[in-house]
Amino acid sequence: MPEQSYEQGYDDKFSPLVDHVRTSNRQQFASAAGLVVIQSGKVLVNWRGGAGTGPDGNRPVDIDSRFNVYSVRKAFIGLAAAITLANAKEWNVNSRVRDYVLDVMKDPDFQDVSPDLEIRHLLTHTHGLAEKRNGIVQSFRPGTRWMYNNVGVELLCRIIRAISGKSVRDMLHQQVFGPAGLHHVDWEDEAQDIFVRDVHDPAMPPQLQLGPRNGHDRNLYTSPTDLARFAQLHLENGRLDGTQIVPAEVIAEAVSCQSPSGLDPDKPRHGYFWWLRVPYSKSTEIGPDVPPRSYQIAGMNGSLCLVMPDLDAVVVRTMNKIGAPIAFDRFGEFHRLGNLAAKLLS
Repeated sequence: MPEQSYEQGYDDKFSPLVDHVRTSNRQQFASAAGLVVIQSGKVLVNWRGGAGTGPDGNRPVDIDSRFNVYSVRKAFIGLAAAITLANAKEWNVNSRVRDYVLDVMKDPDFQDVSPDLEIRHLLTHTHGLAEKRNGIVQSFRPGTRWMYNNVGVELLCRIIRAISGKSVRDMLHQQVFGPAGLHHVDWEDEAQDIFVRDVHDPAMPPQLQLGPRNGHDRNLYTSPTDLARFAQLHLENGRLDGTQIVPAEVIAEAVSCQSPSGLDPDKPRHGYFWWLRVPYSKSTEIGPDVPPRSYQIAGMNGSLCLVMPDLDAVVVRTMNKIGAPIAFDRFGEFHRLGNLAAKLLS
């Protein structure tokens, strides 16, 4: 694929990391990627490569290109939840949602949720909700198991709106994106040439996934630079460019372990959707050589956002391949990328 570097480019020290991204793209049949590394407030890598923009997805990506980041958006929703709960007098992660869903929201999609369901369970994929032919069902008691799906995310977004009176998108624009100068990130409903199209099947034309602009769905498009600055906002405890954008205690809550204490130790641990390095589990997406206090989140097209407080660093890789080939271990690739980045930054 055509390769170019933009803005600062990168020092030879980080050539192994750029080479890893290039190799991973070829192995997974992705056509485009972006890589940003920031340490101690300095941008050390700001690289783009490949093609995926334009009406047919065949134009080279550049510094303005915006990638859909899919489940990485959950860290944005998590921040909206943390802001909402910080401002709510009667709500916290331990609040049970059944009475609120039934009596206040009167939401017909979630009438059968368990009385034990807490906001904590929605944030940590331990809610037990599942979508079946007959609607949303409670498949296991909340807090007893881990199951990754988007049903809990959708319910949380509705609760955020009901409590705050704002959609996730509107809240983040007003309280985060605008004040932080993040002007290249948004949920999108109309195609633009600067959007990177995703490869579903290498034999088929790449596609965009668009949707409602409410902050719920998998249509968050961002430049790698703005995603790295969002990560930097967390690394600096709510500060960016010397300005306190979000209260430090909100960030601390969002990146602290919220998973139920009795959960199987082999299951992942989460903050507000962030995957946590500690306590370490066999099924986490974070590499074992990444420093302990790190947290990360990734999307179904290979995009990844890693924050390493012990190294004062963030690493963002954007990508555009939906799913990986059958023989390819994507979690293993997440591990290798994070391990390599940690080694180079140490």
